[in-house]
Amino acid sequence: MTSATEPAVPNPHILEQKKVGEFIWQRVRYDGWVGGEGRETEELLGPNSFMVEQGNMLTNQILEGRDPIFNATSHFSPDPITAFLVRLQTAYAGWLGLKQFQASLASIPE
Repeated sequence: MTSATEPAVPNPHILEQKKVGEFIWQRVRYDGWVGGEGRETEELLGPNSFMVEQGNMLTNQILEGRDPIFNATSHFSPDPITAFLVRLQTAYAGWLGLKQFQASLASIPE
């Protein structure tokens, strides 16, 4: 039970979800907001360090139609959400590979 001084914790219901590699897109309905109806939103979940360094910028480029790789390849996916997740996963794989390569170079004795 929630007291008058505690905010209510919304109760999420996943309505739809797609996952590709490390990335999840989901449509969620949150019920239980104090003084209002539930609300529906879309969420993107992925590795935090990648999202901060590159993923958020890439997401904006895709949504604005400025990512040439997404624009050239999205028609190969069964739907736009899957195409979006595949593009993020591909970028993440390259980003992670580069991080691992840089770490291996740093560990080589001089």
